[in-house]
Amino acid sequence: MVAEEFRGIPGATWVLIFGSWAARFLQQETGPPPHDLDVLVVGDAQRRDVSDAADRVQQRLNMPVNPAIRPDVVWQQSDDPLVQQIRSGPYVTVREPR
Repeated sequence: MVAEEFRGIPGATWVLIFGSWAARFLQQETGPPPHDLDVLVVGDAQRRDVSDAADRVQQRLNMPVNPAIRPDVVWQQSDDPLVQQIRSGPYVTVREPR
């Protein structure tokens, strides 16, 4: 569902889910179901397009979706605090890099 909603975003080269949802999905953490979904869009996507996709997922899942955007160069350099956090923890790719 996330891949479906984020698939057509112009400029998005990679989409992934991170945080508690990814940790539980990959069985690296136990606990109650997550209360939200953290999504990172890598590329030159417009914030409006990403927000619209997140809103559609939120409606379908009935849970908050927290989108973030980072340009490809920021993901590759990994000096960004959010990128460092994501890289150091579990994440699930929902759209492969092009």
